[in-house]
Amino acid sequence: MLAAVCVLCLLTASPLAEACGTRLPEIQQRIDAEELAKLKTLTIEAAAEADLVIVGTVTSLVRPVLGGTQPGTVTLAVSETLKGTHAPTRTLPWQEATTLSCVESNSFRNVGFRDGGHFIVYVREGRVMRSKAADALGESSLLKPSQERALVLSQAGE
Repeated sequence: MLAAVCVLCLLTASPLAEACGTRLPEIQQRIDAEELAKLKTLTIEAAAEADLVIVGTVTSLVRPVLGGTQPGTVTLAVSETLKGTHAPTRTLPWQEATTLSCVESNSFRNVGFRDGGHFIVYVREGRVMRSKAADALGESSLLKPSQERALVLSQAGE
């Protein structure tokens, strides 16, 4: 019993436990507003860095070997080109990049795909630099896929 209490004390003192914890609504609203502002800034920066930003559905997926140097490939049926030259399909090299965090902006540069998934994909120098679910899974984000698309389009027009 004492061991369980000690573990609980350590967990509640950790930054991750604090970041993922339950807060009073007014505190959580403030944190969410700050995080949303940061996500918008990161989106604008990523759109400026990217050569190509597309929205598409995964039609073929070859995963990279974990710990290897050989990238995987993803083929997408492109439904929308937010920045760059449009093509109906794109096959791109990608390397898995995952940061697990309760703070969404810490995971902003994640890259990952699932068969049949719908994604917003940022490409720089021919490689995927960010991917984000643009379907129902993406709706759980503070920055919704529709908001992200609008931000990218506003940058592409400048």
